[in-house]
Amino acid sequence: MKRLLFIITLFSGVACAHAQYTLIKSADGVLVVSNVPGRKFSVDVPGWKIVPYGLKQADHPFLTADNRLLQIMSVPLAEFHADPKASDDVILRQQMQYETNYTGVPSRAVTAQPRQLAGGRAALLWSFAPRTQIKRQVNLTFRSGSYIVALVGAVDETQSPADIERFLTRIANSFHAK
Repeated sequence: MKRLLFIITLFSGVACAHAQYTLIKSADGVLVVSNVPGRKFSVDVPGWKIVPYGLKQADHPFLTADNRLLQIMSVPLAEFHADPKASDDVILRQQMQYETNYTGVPSRAVTAQPRQLAGGRAALLWSFAPRTQIKRQVNLTFRSGSYIVALVGAVDETQSPADIERFLTRIANSFHAK
């Protein structure tokens, strides 16, 4: 996840990276299945036109769904030295700070709002304007046991931040741990 902010702008991504993720056609898009040991889950990505990028070239799926950029990541708590006993809110904010520190995004440039997903799961919606052609990067993160799931989208001239937030929230609400 360390290079997330730079990688998403390059968007060279992956469909099934190193057999860690599988994409399965679903009724309204694709089911993305994580086969990463200790981080097995699935999410449903809606869209009529799903395009995966860079088969077997990255550790996390990159794709477009009806021309919306999406990256799906799972990050172990140990990667950013989180205390597994801490609250979800504390862990999600710690992961956000870790990412922004690594990539040099100033804290003042980041907006963050706690959210609650279906079933009461705590989430953090955070975004910023990168120094690229992307107007805004939107991150929706939530915890599942010993890891964080990060759904990352991009606002460009064809979508609004609210559209991307709804898209990411719909995907997050489809989450199933295996």
